[in-house]
Amino acid sequence: AQRGALIGFAVGMFIILVMYAMLVRREFDERATRNGLLLSGMLVGLLPLFHVYSFICILFPVAVLMMFFRERKWIYFMLPAMLLAIPQALWISEQMGASYFRVQIGWMAGSIFNIPFFWMQNMGIMLVLLIAGMFLVSRKNLIFYLPFLAIFVMANLFVFQPWDYDNHKLFSFWLMPSV
Repeated sequence: AQRGALIGFAVGMFIILVMYAMLVRREFDERATRNGLLLSGMLVGLLPLFHVYSFICILFPVAVLMMFFRERKWIYFMLPAMLLAIPQALWISEQMGASYFRVQIGWMAGSIFNIPFFWMQNMGIMLVLLIAGMFLVSRKNLIFYLPFLAIFVMANLFVFQPWDYDNHKLFSFWLMPSV
């Protein structure tokens, strides 16, 4: 079952890097940007076929980035993404059973008071460096990072799977741009 996650993580990381290069670094000309958005949109649109959580964890930040970086060329991303994903979403929704969504503040921390200790214990110095880095990076880098930070917050408030531990897939999509 985890082979789908490997495809999702690889595609997700590729799209994060392409979006960063296009939005923050401005490394592509107009034609390359359009082609990058088209390719990224097609890949995201195919993600539900392989790994639904990767689809959600990429589409959500990209939708937020669209609000921050208001540009007309986003249509090159959203059109193929939606055209490919909507039929898959309809097919998947017919096969879904009970929802496993529930509120669980702190994910696996045990209590709301253990959350800082839990993350310090699990991330160590990386957490300190990450927080410090948020104050040191440029405004554009921070704006790019905020939608991924929102995934971290959501995954600390809600569990989306039957087993609590499986929320780690969401944390992976926060950790990629964090690193």
